[in-house]
Amino acid sequence: HSLQITSAGNPTIKGDFTSLPPKCETKAKEYIKNKFPDLLEATLRLRYCDFFYIREPKIGPRIQGEYALPDG
Repeated sequence: HSLQITSAGNPTIKGDFTSLPPKCETKAKEYIKNKFPDLLEATLRLRYCDFFYIREPKIGPRIQGEYALPDG
């Protein structure tokens, strides 16, 4: 199951959070939001310990990529 989290003024973060304790879910979402201030959307992939992102810098084209989650 995929759960989509959205809130006003924040990027969309998607992923399957069912096996994640609430504290870990919050920590992962905050890490992703703080890592890229220009983030539009992210998809958390716990199985691979990473997330896919789409960013929109103030100057230049949109950027897509993958980024590993930190240990812990």
